[in-house]
Amino acid sequence: MEKYKKFLSPFVDFLAQKKFKPVHLTIIGLILSIVPATFYALNFYILAGIFLILFSLFDTLDGELARKKNEVTKFGGVIDSTFDRISEGFIFCGILYSFKENTFAIIIIFISFLFSFMISYVRARGEGENFSTRKGPMERALRILYLSFFSFFGKRIFLYSLFPFIILNLFTFIRRILDLKKNLI
Repeated sequence: MEKYKKFLSPFVDFLAQKKFKPVHLTIIGLILSIVPATFYALNFYILAGIFLILFSLFDTLDGELARKKNEVTKFGGVIDSTFDRISEGFIFCGILYSFKENTFAIIIIFISFLFSFMISYVRARGEGENFSTRKGPMERALRILYLSFFSFFGKRIFLYSLFPFIILNLFTFIRRILDLKKNLI
């Protein structure tokens, strides 16, 4: 993670010099998430994967910029987290649309979205109780990388990749629930 932050450092410095605010990057990231969602909907899975990776950088940059400019706020965190969920919703809507004539695929995609969303929800609820949990392998960045990676193999393989995606997300969800139970009871 430190190497990744070091890689992003020049971009963060540039944005800070140009008077960008973290919320600007959060909003830009939300708007740009429509691009990979559209590529998924149009069955251009490779392009969707490429743009999903590129535009997810904004998700990292806003937090780094907030720390650099000493502008970290609770409200900024809420907006960032909320916009992340909306972006995720856009992405899964695009994927759903690409399988609009396949009921089984729609169910699998919906379950994928549900558990992906619930991982973040459980973490947010824990933070509302002053306990943060990051248990389990499927952090948001890894979920994005997973979806991006399997996008390069086309629509059919992508759909099959959602089965382990669901299992990993379910495992992460359960780990976080158990972690919260252990620490909040």
